[in-house]
Amino acid sequence: MLGMKYEDMGDDKRAVQAYTKSIRAWQPETPSPIALFWRGQIHYRNRRLSRARSDLESALKNGLTSPEREQAERYLEEIGKRGVQ
Repeated sequence: MLGMKYEDMGDDKRAVQAYTKSIRAWQPETPSPIALFWRGQIHYRNRRLSRARSDLESALKNGLTSPEREQAERYLEEIGKRGVQ
């Protein structure tokens, strides 16, 4: 995915934009769980915890598989400890 390339280059802003395009293009009624996870991971890393929580919860709801599933659950646990809604 293009988002991964931007992420590798350290360009989180463009990575988020690329993941957002991928999520929208996947299927409007069922967004890509892996793209949601990757975007949520960037939000988590950049301390945008409400956005991270939303993406990670959506990724889990839409069938995210291992090993990303376990990582998403860990991120959500950490976000919960910080009291982010």
